[in-house]
Amino acid sequence: MGRTQGTSGKKKEKLKCVTHVPSSVFQQGSSSLRLPMPMVRVKKLKMTASGFKATDTHYHSDVNAALAAFTWKEIILSDSQLNAVWDRVHQSAGWDQGYVDSFVNMDQLPPEADPELPKTAQKGDKAMHEWMQHADAFLRALITLEGRGGSPDCCSRCQVSGKGCYRCLSCDNLGVVCEACMVVTHQNLPLHRIELWNKSYFVKVSLKSLGLRIQLGHPSGDRCPRPTAAWGDDFVIIDCDQIHSVGLDFCGCGRSSKGQVEQLLERRLYPATVVNPKTAATFRVLETFELLQYESKLSTYEYYQTISRLTDNTGLHIPKDRYPTFLRIVHQWRHLKLLKRTGRGHDPIRGVAETRPGECALLCPPCPHPGINLPEGWEDVERGLRFLYALNLALDANFRMKRKDCSSEAADPGLSKGYAYVVEESAFQEYLKKHENETEPKSTCSRHDAVNLADMRPGQGYASSGIATVECSRHNAKRPLAICDMQRGEK
Repeated sequence: MGRTQGTSGKKKEKLKCVTHVPSSVFQQGSSSLRLPMPMVRVKKLKMTASGFKATDTHYHSDVNAALAAFTWKEIILSDSQLNAVWDRVHQSAGWDQGYVDSFVNMDQLPPEADPELPKTAQKGDKAMHEWMQHADAFLRALITLEGRGGSPDCCSRCQVSGKGCYRCLSCDNLGVVCEACMVVTHQNLPLHRIELWNKSYFVKVSLKSLGLRIQLGHPSGDRCPRPTAAWGDDFVIIDCDQIHSVGLDFCGCGRSSKGQVEQLLERRLYPATVVNPKTAATFRVLETFELLQYESKLSTYEYYQTISRLTDNTGLHIPKDRYPTFLRIVHQWRHLKLLKRTGRGHDPIRGVAETRPGECALLCPPCPHPGINLPEGWEDVERGLRFLYALNLALDANFRMKRKDCSSEAADPGLSKGYAYVVEESAFQEYLKKHENETEPKSTCSRHDAVNLADMRPGQGYASSGIATVECSRHNAKRPLAICDMQRGEK
């Protein structure tokens, strides 16, 4: 029983009754009632001159609840009738009266989940429990799709009898079609996965073997009167779900003035070489791998092996190894993304080779940068407030990140010539030659290995003994041109 203050200043007695039961089945006399779904009912009773005025509200809940078997709303109850209602509710619900009173006293709704129910009956596991009852149906569907699945022998598109033997795993509802219909429907979808029914099971085939060719340099559907096939007519395209061997033709009639590389890029195909390209990767596979590597630390080798296994997981028809090629493409793709995101593609005067040192580095946003986030006259601020515009830098080094001497600039040239965070290699080597005879003074007050062992060489077969950086000490953001290799210890 709770008391509330009325608008007239008089106190009115109000009773709020909430019944919450853990079972959806309860007894009412000799009959039983099964609720179609869990319910919670809240009764509010206000004292009037002639008795009590009752209101009934109910809503669906994730727990089993009911207010006995009463269906009453906006009725008047006397004191004796109200007590009878409470008794029957308490007997039907089976919950402790103190538990119900706790919600009434605090004017709160019941919990959305029943704490007395085991976790296996909660909402989080409901879908899994329901699926277990249909596992056989799922398994039958998977096995059925391994074969024809009850498809008729005729082509589902042209209805020619006895010709339906090809299906596409990438199309949603193409069905089993003939060879001619498969080529027609995939003129603009040359990278779909096709299978052939050999009277016993499906085997993988390429659209190239069916006569489909990709025409570059012309609008979709047009054929070049003098097409130029790719070098050796053995073009390979790396996509997200397969390594495709395709028939690809460049424009040779003069309608397109663009070269082979530009024609490939127009179709969102990244060529592996700029002279007679024979391999390309789709923009889609490069974008997917970029996000996967950022999120899951996936290596290039693991991703390429995944695509290779999607192409053939039996080991009987292993696709041509394009892993070194894919590595080079990914390296170039990341470099182009760096240039694009820093606005280097919008400069009409300076090309990529004229990028300034550190121009592609991202500055620390909270740090002070004159002309960007500092007010005018910040140089003349009083001495006590100069700390607001101070730049705090720190030196950090890791002499355990050694780099083996397994390559060279000639064998594996770097693309970023000091454009972002790492120093330009040739200028850095010239600087080292000027200071190669300098030694780090030994510590005389304590034995500090980072200082005493600073001049030690990293060992045979190593090109550097670690990495050193200059960074913002407040936000741990690296400064432009502030990362370099260490030559001896932490020197």
